[in-house]
Amino acid sequence: MNHPFFIMLAQADISTLPAGFLKDVIIVMVAAIILMTGLMTAVFMGLQYFLERRRIAREEAAAENPGVMNIGPTPLPVTKVYPTATLRDLNDHGRRLDDHDKQLNSLWTTMREEDKQIRAEQAAQYQSISLALGRIEGKLSKE
Repeated sequence: MNHPFFIMLAQADISTLPAGFLKDVIIVMVAAIILMTGLMTAVFMGLQYFLERRRIAREEAAAENPGVMNIGPTPLPVTKVYPTATLRDLNDHGRRLDDHDKQLNSLWTTMREEDKQIRAEQAAQYQSISLALGRIEGKLSKE
């Protein structure tokens, strides 16, 4: 109790203060305490309200999404089978892939040859159309 505030209060002479002033100070202090208590109560009630709303929203979201299901002990038995592929199977698949590659190459060759033939035919048709248009233009210009 050696704080300067308490020392100052111990030396204060309250008898010189008017009685109305002391009564007003006490009323203001009690009113401030009541007001602060009400304000703190309102703040804590508001916080609790919002926390409760958040808890309810989380529970509703959890109810909409099903939880993790553990299927036990093991849903499907897993056993390893050795060997999974034999050397003969691998060679057979390699031979089949080589045959497919040859077929693809022959298809590409055929397609390129047919494309050359089509382009040659189109060029010949273009030439004949050009000659025909030239003859038509020549006849029109003479008239």
